[in-house]
Amino acid sequence: YVSLQHVILDLYFRQKNIKTISISSLGLKKIGIIPNSYNDEKCNFVKQLDKLNNNEIIINNDEDAKKLMDETLSEIKKNKIKLKKINLMFFLKGFNYILKRFKRSNLIKKNVQTSDSASLFTNSRNLINETIYIKKINKFNFDKLDNLDNFVYLPLQSQPEQTVDSYAPLFNNQIETSRQIAMNLPKDLYLVVKDHPNMFGKRSPTYLEKIQRSPNVKLIDYKVSNYEILKKTRLMIGFSGSTFLEAALLNIPSILLGNIGTIKRLPNVHCHTDMSSISSKIIQILENDIEEKSQKKLLNYFKCGIANGMDVENYWNLWSLQGGNFDKFYKELLKEIN
Repeated sequence: YVSLQHVILDLYFRQKNIKTISISSLGLKKIGIIPNSYNDEKCNFVKQLDKLNNNEIIINNDEDAKKLMDETLSEIKKNKIKLKKINLMFFLKGFNYILKRFKRSNLIKKNVQTSDSASLFTNSRNLINETIYIKKINKFNFDKLDNLDNFVYLPLQSQPEQTVDSYAPLFNNQIETSRQIAMNLPKDLYLVVKDHPNMFGKRSPTYLEKIQRSPNVKLIDYKVSNYEILKKTRLMIGFSGSTFLEAALLNIPSILLGNIGTIKRLPNVHCHTDMSSISSKIIQILENDIEEKSQKKLLNYFKCGIANGMDVENYWNLWSLQGGNFDKFYKELLKEIN
C-alpha cells in the first residue's frame, strides 16, 4: 500500500467485504507481516499481539525472542551507514537501472509516468541530477552531533513512499512538519533532523538548506547512525519506520505522527497528530516515568513476530529476482488468508 491509489482500493474493497493483503515490515531484518489494511492495523500479528498483551494467550518462545532482541540491538549499535560514491560502479548501476526501467516502461500502457515506468529521458535526467547533488552535499556544512544536547529527534523518511504518503498523509510535507515541530517545542528543547540515507543524492541541496534554515532546527549528516543520535535525544518524533523499534530497544520515548497498527503497539510510543498541543504532550511524556510494562510489551512484540511473522527476506529475494522459495511464500499467504 505504498500510495494513495492503494489506500483508496483498500478502503473500497473493505466496504465490499473483500480482503486485501500486502507485505509490511516489523522493523526486524528477517521478519515481516502480511497486513490486511493499509495502516497495518488488521492482520494476524496484531490480533495475536493484542491477545498476548492482555494475557489471553501464551506463546512459549521467550528464549528465542530474547536472543532476537539482543541480536537486533547489537546490529543497531554496529550499524555503519554506507553512502553512494561517485565512481565507475555508481555509473554502471545507474545505466543498468535506466536500461531495466526503459524496457519495463515499454511494456506498460500509461498516461502518466511513475517511478516504476519513467521514460528514458526522465531516468537519465535523474542520474545526472543525482551525480550533481551528491557532489554538492559532500561539501554541505552539517551540524555536529557532538556539539548538540537537550534535543528532540526527527528522522525523515524516503518519499514518495508508504512510510509518509500512506502512513502519515497529513504530514507528507516533511520540511513544513519539521518547521512546525521546532516552533512548538517546549522550554529550551530544539529539533535535530536527519535525512534518510536512501534519499542521499535524491533530494536537492536546497531541500536540506530549507530545513537547516528553519528556526530551532539542527541538521545532522546522513552518515551519523540512529544509535548515536538516540543515545543523546530526550524524545523521538517520527512518521513511521524502524527507528521506533530502535528507540523502544533503547528505552527512548517517542511520538508517532501516523496511525500504524504495529508501531502503536511498541512500548513508549505515543500517538499524537495535533501540532497545536504537541508541546504539552512532550512535557507530559518527559515528566512521566517510562512505563513499567514496557519491557514485557517489547518482549511480546518479538515473541509474536517469531510466532506469527513471515520470512520477509525470502519475499525480497523473490521480488528482486535473486532466488527465494515460492512454495514457502504461498504457504505464508494462505496461512494469513485462512
